[in-house]
Amino acid sequence: MSLSGDPLPASCPHHHVHVADPATGRSLACTVRVYAAVVGLWFVVTTPYAWSAGAEFLSLCGVGLDERWTGANFVSALSILCSTAVVVWLHLLWRREPATTPLGVLPSVLISTAALGLYLAPWLGLLPGGNTVTGIAGQLAQLGLLVWLVLSLCAHYGLSPQKWGLWTRPTREQWSPRGAEAMVNALFACVLAAPLYVLLAQLPGPVQQVDQTTAENSGGLAMFLTQMLWSSVVEEVVTTGAVAALLSIVRRPVWEIALVIGVMRAIPHLYFGLPALAMLALGAACTVLYLRHRLVWPLAGGHATYNLLTFLPTVPRVVAAGLVIYVLGRREDSTSPDPADRLP
Repeated sequence: MSLSGDPLPASCPHHHVHVADPATGRSLACTVRVYAAVVGLWFVVTTPYAWSAGAEFLSLCGVGLDERWTGANFVSALSILCSTAVVVWLHLLWRREPATTPLGVLPSVLISTAALGLYLAPWLGLLPGGNTVTGIAGQLAQLGLLVWLVLSLCAHYGLSPQKWGLWTRPTREQWSPRGAEAMVNALFACVLAAPLYVLLAQLPGPVQQVDQTTAENSGGLAMFLTQMLWSSVVEEVVTTGAVAALLSIVRRPVWEIALVIGVMRAIPHLYFGLPALAMLALGAACTVLYLRHRLVWPLAGGHATYNLLTFLPTVPRVVAAGLVIYVLGRREDSTSPDPADRLP
């Protein structure tokens, strides 16, 4: 499936290919290359979290790993390695294709290197570690680098930000009735994932016993809110929007794109145990919503809204989310969207 209404590139950039996939008509080499980019993107974004989640899942299953491979120092080293890989990848992209960054190569290199330095500063002893301000600044710097990477990577494959829905012209279209509909649907998907999580938690199998996603476990309210913002943007913009757009240019079927993104989003949540399957279902649902609406930020907004409601127990959280859905639904109905804005 392609992003409806958006012309697809004739082939992968810089590649002349001759072997076609009979199912899609796209070149096998192009498909492999896009999948390599998608897998590489997932690794640099989620490796520290997936590693920790995998170790926690094994612990829930009664399999303990050596502390050297699961401790904070090792996970921090993975995070440093991945963030450095992001910047190196960016620099290689810009060197090969200067047009993939609108700021120019030299300013982009300087800004990205400074952002990496800000993220690494506490580990290098240049800024105090354990400080809330430096922690938040580092996370936001890392988030900016990840978004910059998907912008440049999509540009490399001929996808402008407008084409894959990162932003629109006019910008207010993101929050038009069509955007409100997308946000309602994303929030509703999160609401449906909650009872699925509860149901899976009742089944025999490994299940997390203590909720780790609290302000106390995150280093305070400010850091907790920053992490909620980080996860919403990364999961919807990077892992869902960008990956779905990249796989769409090689015309992968909807079920395949949804399955790939669902698995990519579920693995970093393995610390839930068996209920991580609810995250697979949520990831697949958000993928379908993205392909339906082609708007990224309303999906991230719905995700962030539900994340903010994690202060509440499950039932009040669902009720509060329902009230938000009702309010947004009234906004959606207040203005009839242009039928041309709808995908067939």
